[in-house]
Amino acid sequence: MVKSQSFVSSRVLRVLSAGRKFLREERGDIAPATYLMALIPTLIFIFFAFDTGISKGTRLAVEYAAFCGARAAATQIPKGDQQGACVSGDEKAAIKRAAAACLASVVKKNNSLPMELPGALTRLIDRAEQRTEVEIQNQSGGSATCFGHNDVVQVEVSYKHDMYFPFSPLNWGGNRPITIKATAQAMLHTIK
Repeated sequence: MVKSQSFVSSRVLRVLSAGRKFLREERGDIAPATYLMALIPTLIFIFFAFDTGISKGTRLAVEYAAFCGARAAATQIPKGDQQGACVSGDEKAAIKRAAAACLASVVKKNNSLPMELPGALTRLIDRAEQRTEVEIQNQSGGSATCFGHNDVVQVEVSYKHDMYFPFSPLNWGGNRPITIKATAQAMLHTIK
């Protein structure tokens, strides 16, 4: 037992001695200042790459959310309407909820329940819904509230993306949150 303790303490002393020697070194590229000067640009590049990747992933999620919203609009707007379809508050809320459900994967997960627990996904969808805006449009992109038989409906989804990394250049200059928009179309399923 005494032998193992002396081995550990001698090893710790060697590590501390090597650390002191490293900090006192002043020759060439071994100086600690050189490492610090290289560390900062490296961290900036790494966090920029992470930030860009997450922003691109969010862009894809918003495009998918627009598809989900258009698909929900195709089935929700004509409910119970024989002559065509007009958007009511309940239908627009259902379309927004469908788009938010497709954005639950990219919303911040801070203080959320583990996904295995009941209700965890509902809280994430609620968070996504707070950051999402939906506009119902006609085929040419103008705002519309009523549509004809088997008309094309377009849904524009706007999502405020606020996830960022501390050293990323994308966060410099107050560029966050960014609003990401996407549109998708679907044909209404009206009854004639």
